[in-house]
Amino acid sequence: RTILFTRTKANSQTANSILPSGQELKQETNALNLPKSTASYAFQLAPSFPDLCILVYPFSTKAKALSSTRAMQRTKETSPLFPFRVSHVVPQRLAVIRESIHSKNIPALFKAIMQDSNNFHATCLDSWPPISYLSADSWKLIEAVHEFNAIGEIEKAAYSFDAGSNGFFFIQQPVLKEWQEYVETFDFPSPIVTRMSPL
Repeated sequence: RTILFTRTKANSQTANSILPSGQELKQETNALNLPKSTASYAFQLAPSFPDLCILVYPFSTKAKALSSTRAMQRTKETSPLFPFRVSHVVPQRLAVIRESIHSKNIPALFKAIMQDSNNFHATCLDSWPPISYLSADSWKLIEAVHEFNAIGEIEKAAYSFDAGSNGFFFIQQPVLKEWQEYVETFDFPSPIVTRMSPL
């Protein structure tokens, strides 16, 4: 089965407060009877996407100057944008993502993934002192994805960045070759490719 929802136990209280169906998710995860030592867990929200591929572009292997935990604390304490993200942006975007997954609306899903990545990094930059995870190579991937999507005037690929410069790239299997040919002239590192498919 394809796992379409994950989160860490450390962030479960926050996640429950911002997810539209937080109480339902809390009941489901409590029913899993996870051992206290479990650091993270996941469960399936919808049937598999057999042709969905995820590529990881490893732009950097260096340790981050600021740990994710410290960065999150700084953002929570200093970013005026962060409370709005938690109370408005995330619930609305999760609703779009959940509906896109159930209806298999790939363009809507990909757009929401990219918008949420951008919004997350906006709150990082809004922190004080500002936090910047995206590198010049990260921005090259962002620009390449938007240029690639503009060719067909539809979101057929997506990027996402967490607290780091390495890029997560989403695309469907039938379009993967087109993307590979498109980025031949880009100085990107060889991506790590994984497929989400039924077991």
